[in-house]
Amino acid sequence: MMRLITSLGLCLMLACVGFGAIAGTVDRAPLPVWALDEPVPAADPAQADHRVGGVDYRLVDTQIRWQPGLQENLYRTVFHVESRSGLEEAARITKDFDPAHERLVLHHVRLKRDGVWIDVTDRIHFELLRRETDLEDSWMIDGHLTALAYIPDVRVGDLVDTAVSWVETPIIAKSHVTVKARASWGVPVSLARLRVIGPPDREIQIRQTDSIAPPRIERSEEALIHEWRTGNIAPVESERHTPAWHNPNDRISISSMRGWEEVVDDILPLYSEIHALPASFAAELNAALEGAQTPLDRMSRALHLVQNRIRYVGIELGDGAYHPRPPELTVARGYGDCKDKSVLLITALRSLGIEAYPVLAHTSTGHGIDPGLPTPYVFNHILVAAEI
Repeated sequence: MMRLITSLGLCLMLACVGFGAIAGTVDRAPLPVWALDEPVPAADPAQADHRVGGVDYRLVDTQIRWQPGLQENLYRTVFHVESRSGLEEAARITKDFDPAHERLVLHHVRLKRDGVWIDVTDRIHFELLRRETDLEDSWMIDGHLTALAYIPDVRVGDLVDTAVSWVETPIIAKSHVTVKARASWGVPVSLARLRVIGPPDREIQIRQTDSIAPPRIERSEEALIHEWRTGNIAPVESERHTPAWHNPNDRISISSMRGWEEVVDDILPLYSEIHALPASFAAELNAALEGAQTPLDRMSRALHLVQNRIRYVGIELGDGAYHPRPPELTVARGYGDCKDKSVLLITALRSLGIEAYPVLAHTSTGHGIDPGLPTPYVFNHILVAAEI
């Protein structure tokens, strides 16, 4: 038996060039009751020579609360502005999000100057930008928005404390949580904390680099909590010309999925519907198969027909980032993304008696997938495997 894996155009389910400002707002609310405040740590004098960009990173705090169907992600950072060159970095707030299933919430923006905290939350104004950065190169739009705000009156010597959440209603893996968090960066950080709160009856798998201490675990009738704390983190120097899948940073991965078969079970229903090949496309396929002598010839001609007949356009809006469109719609439009073209090719091959099925892949970091914990979010492309 020969197994052939065919690619039908990129389908990146990530951020996609600019259409300008979008009407809308970022919600505002105090820190959620489940979140724990963290005192701002002092600077580490030993790291003074390693700081770059005029900013001293004091705190990177990530707190996640999840339950099936909902995940709240709180991200708080505290910078100390060391010099004029650090003002731009410290005074900007930016976050990409998908409004189809994510809601952005600003909790606070505070400046500490001359020993006194100044709350400037009410002076923060967000612009929502739809940039679509992959439109020109990849012919793909995904509807992601960039929330951008500038903090007023930031000065050298200030501590800048910002806290933002995004509340997510997952489209896939709805009953699971998967998190990949960094624990080191290219700059020194005084303290990094990751706190994950989940249902008390749901165990998670953990994989982390050896240099990170194990988490503190707290279990109650209400929740199962894992917390990692890493202090005085030295910067990691990146090497040039390394493979795309190589990651030199310390990292923590968690997943409530027990194995890759659960990823298959979660994604496969999106592709399990049995479709009939549209009559017009079936006629084109029959004409293309004239003279084909072997199953390999028929597979190759079907592939070429789909590739040449259906141009690549990726409309990855909301559910469209994960759900393939039926062959009837793809043929009628004359375009589709990797999911749409793959489903059309699978339908065509099965009509010829050739077994075919979808395959999840990543276009650049494939070698880095297997060592990680199971999650559907490490993939950005759909291929077709055909068995001859």
